Amino acid sequence: MSPFPRPAERAPDNLDRPRHWSADAECKGEVTAVFYPAPGENSAYAKSICWRCPVRVECLTHALEWPENFGVFGGLDEKERRELIADARRLAAKQREKETSGAAS
Repeated sequence: MSPFPRPAERAPDNLDRPRHWSADAECKGEVTAVFYPAPGENSAYAKSICWRCPVRVECLTHALEWPENFGVFGGLDEKERRELIADARRLAAKQREKETSGAAS
């Protein structure tokens, strides 16, 4: 649990709009290039920032819902996100197959 208080749920500009998750991101203020390493470069530094971020899940969700083809989001690089999507699709296919074979019995 973080020693820091959770941020306000509403934006501080009194417009009564929800605060965007990225306002609480640990990477805020970091050089953007850190999260977009060139092919073959190490992304460990970027990932170390992500792993201590309080909005890591929201960031990863964003990258999966709005396909981010490059960069580190939510602690995963583009290859890791593609693998995660492929794993989810394989699992869903297995589940459909199981349900179909169970219904046919």
